[in-house]
Amino acid sequence: MTLEQAEETIAKAIDDDGSRITATLGRKLVYWGIENRAQVALYDAVGSVFSKHWGPTHLGLKQGVGGDELVVSALTSKSKGDWMMPDLVAFAHPRRKRTTTSPREIHCFEIEQRNGFTIKSVYQAFEQARGANYAWLFAHSDSVDVRIADVAREQGVGVVIFGNPNSSATYSHPKARTKIAAILAKRRDVSSDERAKFLSRVGLVDVG
Repeated sequence: MTLEQAEETIAKAIDDDGSRITATLGRKLVYWGIENRAQVALYDAVGSVFSKHWGPTHLGLKQGVGGDELVVSALTSKSKGDWMMPDLVAFAHPRRKRTTTSPREIHCFEIEQRNGFTIKSVYQAFEQARGANYAWLFAHSDSVDVRIADVAREQGVGVVIFGNPNSSATYSHPKARTKIAAILAKRRDVSSDERAKFLSRVGLVDVG
């Protein structure tokens, strides 16, 4: 991207919706409105917050053997068809494993930028998570429409909104009192065959 193109992108983002741009501690501007790059800043930010803070703090998710962080993979390929490829997949042990040999559970994410958060997002998150244990919808938004919340609860899709993708403090959570509380995803029991089909579809190797 040339300097002129970068300036045009920033100017357009400010005109359209200035909240799509935030400044980091390194005085770098991050534009959260692009999802067609090989590296998607929004996915990376959500993955980092979920892995290092949100998952362990609010769900009790545990690190794997050796102290490694929760395994998170951002997916950028959309070539498998509509509602087939999630934006992010995380592998994590729950607070209490069902058995000592239980593999890490799979958390599947649909991540929406501002102005992309609609009731369709819930159904997309639900469908993309077939074969995973949890379906999540993380949205760059200040509010959750009542219809979206109702459908999410009916479908078992977790919903979390955030103001600044890089700041864990701006993410809603289940016990929030001063802002909209997050909706927790319901666990899905999936067979080993369903798990294998999911991993094959998204192109990931099982972490176990």
